[in-house]
Amino acid sequence: MRETIVTREFLNEAGVVSIPGSLNAELCFDLVFLQENHDGIAGRNYSYGRLRFKNHVEETVMSRLLFNSRLILTSGGIKTALCMYNLNSFTAIGNLEIIRNEVAESAA
Repeated sequence: MRETIVTREFLNEAGVVSIPGSLNAELCFDLVFLQENHDGIAGRNYSYGRLRFKNHVEETVMSRLLFNSRLILTSGGIKTALCMYNLNSFTAIGNLEIIRNEVAESAA
C-alpha cells in the first residue's frame, strides 16, 4: 500500500527570503516536508510551501525572486535553499538546517 506521510511541518512562520548579498524580503510561510512510503519502505522525499509577503512586492523585485536560482529562506531556527514556482509557492531544494545558538545541524 502506498502512503504519504508528513515528516516535518512549519506553519505560519515569519521569515525572510533573500538573494545572498542583494535582497531581503519579509514574509510568512508554510513549509511541509513529505515522504512517500510503499508497503512500509521509505521512498521519495519532497516538500512544498506557500509564501505570504508582508509588503507589496514591486515588479522588479518579483522578477528577481522568480528568476534567481539562489534563494535562501531563513526563519527563527531554520534555513534552506528554495526554488519558487510563482510568487506564492515554492519547494525546498537544499538541506533544512536547524540553527541553534549559532550552531547549524543538517537535518536533511
